[in-house]
Amino acid sequence: MILEAIPCGPMQTNCYVVIDNVSNEAVVIDPGGDMQLILDRLKALSPGARVDKILLTHGHGDHIGALAALKRKTGALIYIHYADKPMLSDNTLNISALFGIPCELCPADCMMQDGDVIEFGSRTVEVIHTPGHTPGSVCLVIGDHLFTGDCLFRRGMGRYDLPGGDLEALKQSLRKLASFEEKLKVHPGHGPATTIGEERRTNPYLRELLK
Repeated sequence: MILEAIPCGPMQTNCYVVIDNVSNEAVVIDPGGDMQLILDRLKALSPGARVDKILLTHGHGDHIGALAALKRKTGALIYIHYADKPMLSDNTLNISALFGIPCELCPADCMMQDGDVIEFGSRTVEVIHTPGHTPGSVCLVIGDHLFTGDCLFRRGMGRYDLPGGDLEALKQSLRKLASFEEKLKVHPGHGPATTIGEERRTNPYLRELLK
């Protein structure tokens, strides 16, 4: 498997390209902007790789800035949790209007739910519903890699003061993530990668929740 983080858009959201090197099928997670940069990196990583699916950890504008353009270019299916579906058709709901981030709207093709397993090539993606940052926030597990969107960051956690945020739900989601294996690699929506084990030891929010 080939994996690369590509900081994109005005808020440098981590877009992830994951390529199954058996089938050369790829998924793109959270295309926050800079569509051509994403496609150029994909080509450099694995010439001929095909974007099969676009997976959204949630519907905020800084995570979907290149969604419409990438959909037009690749024809990939767009996946989002059903609770965040309305954000893809309203720039007030996805807060791009609030932050002044240009965002071309684009509807999803498929709705995700907790426990879903999505296939691409010889790989699978497990969907974990982790509300709190938004009602439909999800984390995605591919092998020993966990993509946490804006739920869990290195030594931090997501905001809950935006529309649809819920602190108690976010705490429950973080407790769920903290129960995963220590070696699981964490790839957040912003900032550097980490592991579940490192966050149990050093993340002040997780340490408080696990007392």
